[in-house]
Amino acid sequence: MRFVSMLLAVGLAGCEEELPLGPGSVPAAPSPPTVTTPAVSELGAVLALVDESDVQLESCSDMHVVLYDTEHSRVLFVSIAGDLAALARDEGDQSVTFTLPHPDVTARAVWGDDVAEQYTCTDVFTRDPVELGRADATAGTLVVSVVSEPDAKPSEPFARLDLELTDGVFESDGGDMESLPLLSLAGLFVGWLPG
Repeated sequence: MRFVSMLLAVGLAGCEEELPLGPGSVPAAPSPPTVTTPAVSELGAVLALVDESDVQLESCSDMHVVLYDTEHSRVLFVSIAGDLAALARDEGDQSVTFTLPHPDVTARAVWGDDVAEQYTCTDVFTRDPVELGRADATAGTLVVSVVSEPDAKPSEPFARLDLELTDGVFESDGGDMESLPLLSLAGLFVGWLPG
């Protein structure tokens, strides 16, 4: 009997065919496929700010918009050179479309320790930031609309900004790339200087 078992085992070793199960046998359940969830990159975590509810949002100057987390470790900001808020006040509402990258637009994701303050609407710094990485927008369309606030007092913001970035692609210095399908912000006060 022992010889038959060994012969059977040797004979089955190269067998590719499934053998029928005997009465009362239960087939083994197939093992589930192994699924690995990729870790969210630092850049991806910054871009995820647009979908989070516990986010700080600031806007100021002519023109600067900042989103950051409560730990001040992730920042997404858009800064536009020029005088769009002043033009809206003096000449009427302004609307401009930029194809990124553009020399007048900085759209950047930043991550690290206490990095938010260096991008927020303040000129008084209380933290020591340690920037661990950054990524700039290398593609996308940015549409900016600025509407004047005609009743604003001299010490108040004198314009409101609507901003929409579509099909954004951000690339880090290390070559990591992430997409940002949509960033849409409306009614942000601009045209005032932080102090």
